[in-house]
Amino acid sequence: MTVDARLTILYNFYIYITLQCKNQACQIVKTFLFLFLVFVLQAHLAFAGEDKKEEKTERFAVGAFFSPAYDYRYIHHPTTGTFDDQSFLNELNEYERGKFGYTTGLTFSWLISRRFTLETGAWFSNKGYSMRFIDFVNSTSEVLPYEKGNLRYIYGYIDLPLKLNVNIITRPVKVFVSAGMTADFCIYAKYRFLLVPKGGGKENYYVNMDDKGRTFNLSALGSAGIEYAFLKHFCFRFEPMFMMNVLPINLYDGEFKVYLWSLGGNAGIFYLFR
Repeated sequence: MTVDARLTILYNFYIYITLQCKNQACQIVKTFLFLFLVFVLQAHLAFAGEDKKEEKTERFAVGAFFSPAYDYRYIHHPTTGTFDDQSFLNELNEYERGKFGYTTGLTFSWLISRRFTLETGAWFSNKGYSMRFIDFVNSTSEVLPYEKGNLRYIYGYIDLPLKLNVNIITRPVKVFVSAGMTADFCIYAKYRFLLVPKGGGKENYYVNMDDKGRTFNLSALGSAGIEYAFLKHFCFRFEPMFMMNVLPINLYDGEFKVYLWSLGGNAGIFYLFR
């Protein structure tokens, strides 16, 4: 199939999805889907000639990883893309901060060819954001037994990823870029109150949110990483990854939409089935 034929098929598919999508959520999914298909097509065209010269190889791998991450949120106005109440946004940005979370789980890989790897798996993610510490002594006239405190918004997700790795360098150390999406299932949403008593120490209180927002979401992800093989069946991977919700988790005051994002560094060990 020629390059022009592939581009024609991709364009016709994009037009079909455009005609089917009527609401904003569907439009967002359509945009990420189109960008992912462009990524796959361009990667295939870039290495198609090279792969024909090589003997086809197939290999499966399973790995476990842990990724500390910095989490925060992005706020968007669904109607105009701007913030009508700038003072409200300024207040949120003044008091809200990112927090440290993590992602961990299992990844299953299928090496389609020397240049392409398809991956899926099952992950658990701790995401959210927080508020900065508030000084109770100077900010309130009430007599409280605490000096200061802060609040965290904590969300737990089961993530089911699907992504394609394009291997730029294959030896001696593999270097790759990756793009894909995850299906996210929210299993809990909590507030964590951290209070510092006047006498010292810390007190943590966890309270379940009455409304944890959207229980199913989609996230777009992009990453770049390296792999180093050792022994015969093992390899070590380090993969910085960015993930962001495609759909909002909830609404602020019925107007502002909140999207969670995270930036982490995945480190894991894979076992190769040759």
